Amino acid sequence: MAISKARPPSGVDRNLQDLYRVVNQLVDAVNKFERNPDQTGGRAGDIRIAENSDGTFEIQARSDKNWFKADLTRKD
Repeated sequence: MAISKARPPSGVDRNLQDLYRVVNQLVDAVNKFERNPDQTGGRAGDIRIAENSDGTFEIQARSDKNWFKADLTRKD
């Protein structure tokens, strides 16, 4: 099912139109599933869960410069 876009009321100023644009970009980013073979890509603020070769998992977050990780432990 397609996600509907938020549209500003007619006659609003440019700042409010920009706010609607940013909100729609956030909605698109959150609702997009993309398996990217390029593991170095991404935009600042992206978050992902990755499985390591030994079967453990880590959470990764993208900054302006690089990916950073924190190991995860399974909680039963």
